[in-house]
Formats: sequence, C-alpha cells, structure tokens
Amino acid sequence: MATCPILDGSQVLALLRLPDSPGLDRNSIRWLPGEIVDIPKGTNVPVIEYARLLRAGESIPAGLEAGFDQLGQLDRNWVWVLETDVEITGVLIGSPCHGACFIWRMSVDPKASQMSVVRLLRRFASDIRARGLKGYMLIIDPSTPTQTHLVRILEKIGAKRIKTVEWYAGSLPRPGL
Repeated sequence: MATCPILDGSQVLALLRLPDSPGLDRNSIRWLPGEIVDIPKGTNVPVIEYARLLRAGESIPAGLEAGFDQLGQLDRNWVWVLETDVEITGVLIGSPCHGACFIWRMSVDPKASQMSVVRLLRRFASDIRARGLKGYMLIIDPSTPTQTHLVRILEKIGAKRIKTVEWYAGSLPRPGL
C-alpha cells in the first residue's frame, strides 16, 4: 500500500476511508474544498462527498425540509442521496414512468457547494441509463435556490420547458364513490 510522506508516512488508502457501497461510482466522489476532518494521529484530510442510493433503514434528514414525509412509502431504489463522511446533505426522489424517470423532489443543503447538485444528477443519470430508461421529467419550483440552480443545469444539457401547469393530488376516495 502507498504511503504519503506529507501525512507522516500514513497509508493513503486507509485515510481515504471510501464508503462501503457496492457499485460506488468513483466519478461521484469529490473533495469538498476547505472541509477538514480529524483522523487518528491528529492529521487532517478533506471530507469526501459522494452520491448513492438510500440504504435500508436510512431516512431523509428533516433538515433538508423537502416534504418527503408527505410522500408515504419511499422505494429506496429510486432515492438518491448526497453524503459526506458525516451526513446526508442532499436527496433526489424519482420513479419510473413509461420509459423515463419522473423526478418528484430534489433538495440539497444550502451550505453544500454548487457542484453538489451536479454530483447528484450525474449519479442519477448514470443509474437510470443503466436501468434502460431514455430520459427524465420533473416539476421545478424556481422559488428555491437548489431548483433555480437546477434550471440552469437542465437548460445547459438541452432540457426544454414544456409549459406552466397546476398539479393536484389526493387520496383515493372510499369505495363506491
């Protein structure tokens, strides 16, 4: 294993502590500039940020204020999260929809970097492409900073605004109505 003279000869791979995640896409990992974490021996290394699917037993942090608790049962195979060594800092919820993926909600911690949205979208795109889907659809609320940033990204990659619509949702009525 390689050693690093700058970090007192410590083993570099042991310091990286890559997450135990099968199918981890190394392109979805990046160093957060200026973020520091203490490790044994008092050496500091930047925090790693990466995107992945939600794991069994995990929940979406209330601090993201994304309203996901209103959606009911979430299928973790369609919930992507952005995570640092410390916590989940972003989430994207989708579902299959006739050969495409419908993105229901996306929320990223306002303290996260602008690249965080891009990282989450790259992992999402890689996964839905691997599942054989051909595209995506979503509803944007441009009053939120994350979604305003998302509009600029979508326009750069060729997405088209269809038209303004109003959405309605409700529970199923009782039988016989």
